[in-house]
Amino acid sequence: MARFKDIDGVRTGNLFRVDPTRIKEDPGFNIRIEDDDYEQRLESYTTMYLAGSEPPPLKVYLRGDEIIVVDGHVRRRAALRAIERGAQIKDVPVVQFTGNDADRVAAMLQSGQGRGWTPIELLMGYKRLTAFGWTEKQIAEQVGKTEQHVRDIMALASADTSIQKMIKNGQVSASLAIEVVRQDDHLATATLTAAVEKAKAEGKTRATAKHVTAVRGGASGRDVNRALRDLLNEIRRQVEQSGVTDEDFDDHVFHIEGRFLKTLQMSR
Repeated sequence: MARFKDIDGVRTGNLFRVDPTRIKEDPGFNIRIEDDDYEQRLESYTTMYLAGSEPPPLKVYLRGDEIIVVDGHVRRRAALRAIERGAQIKDVPVVQFTGNDADRVAAMLQSGQGRGWTPIELLMGYKRLTAFGWTEKQIAEQVGKTEQHVRDIMALASADTSIQKMIKNGQVSASLAIEVVRQDDHLATATLTAAVEKAKAEGKTRATAKHVTAVRGGASGRDVNRALRDLLNEIRRQVEQSGVTDEDFDDHVFHIEGRFLKTLQMSR
């Protein structure tokens, strides 16, 4: 009888079977947020193991004589949970991963796209790769996204943690938060907080662009900053042209055209 590995076009790979209790995790490596969805997925894999089914292989790498998981953290924990519940699992399939620390992060991001990553999870992953010196182009190529996508996610890196929490809790979408952060700069937190409160007052759990527009009064933080800058420049121009002395300055009347105040009035 022919052996599978002897068939033309078939190659032996790096698939091994390992006792799941020997597989370790690097604390803090996994960017997956452990929320209700995470627990449901963990329980789903646990049920598979208890039923005698076997999820896809884990990706692991060797650190000395330690076996560290790169991809498959939920599957590893599910196997251990199933063992605690009485499952007889002697070993699980694993694939050996070779690469450096940045490659491991990239591999985790790639393999997790099937289930999908939340914007905050992507932000954690992209920030790590950026810290390793990766460019936006390199990150985009590795995760199969556009450079604009990477820039959009990285825009959240400068956002206050309260904004990131709003996204994580589903109170605002990542796309809306990114837009407000770019337009309102340091006023973004106040804008989004007010928008969320307005949505709550309407009995809604998620703020939309409509709520942002309402709390802005039609003018964004960037518009307000620009209007203030223009107003200051106009005041300086009038002061310089007036030739008024310090002695008469307090009583001098300056005239400001309405166009310099329109945006500020809209932001009330």
